Amino acid sequence: MQDYPVERLYRDARISRIFEGTNEINRLTIAKSLLKRVGRKEAAADPTVTPLTKNDRYVQAAEQLFQFALKTFSNIDTEKEQEYLRLLADITTDIYVMESAVLRTKKAAEKDGEQRARMKQLATDILCEEGLRKVETAAISIVSGAVTSEKDRQVMLDEIRNLPRCRFMKICL
Repeated sequence: MQDYPVERLYRDARISRIFEGTNEINRLTIAKSLLKRVGRKEAAADPTVTPLTKNDRYVQAAEQLFQFALKTFSNIDTEKEQEYLRLLADITTDIYVMESAVLRTKKAAEKDGEQRARMKQLATDILCEEGLRKVETAAISIVSGAVTSEKDRQVMLDEIRNLPRCRFMKICL
């Protein structure tokens, strides 16, 4: 087999499965530990923090979607439905990336030059807007798949659509 290119393809395909398996295990671990913390009420958001910037509002909207997706988990058998855990872990990761980018951009504004800080701000704007879209898509996927009653599903999807988000409301303009 080593004389042919197919040998390399088989070997690479096996390695890809191993690497992806590790990522999936990490996602499941993140989601399960998060659900345990939520069960103990450790993951409560601080409602007293007032966001000041557009990106802070994106993060806040993503956290609202995250809380909404968590409500859906009371109806899900997480051992059988690992796809929902993957989506929950992805939401958690996206929010973490958004928060980190916002904090780093604020810190950069204090010590970098104006031109460099402006470039970082533009990158953070894009990252936060895309992050919110990804979180919203994952939350909708969780609700769409986990809620079995068509009426309940429609009510929950309407609630998601009515959440105050920057890109649909004029609060960021």
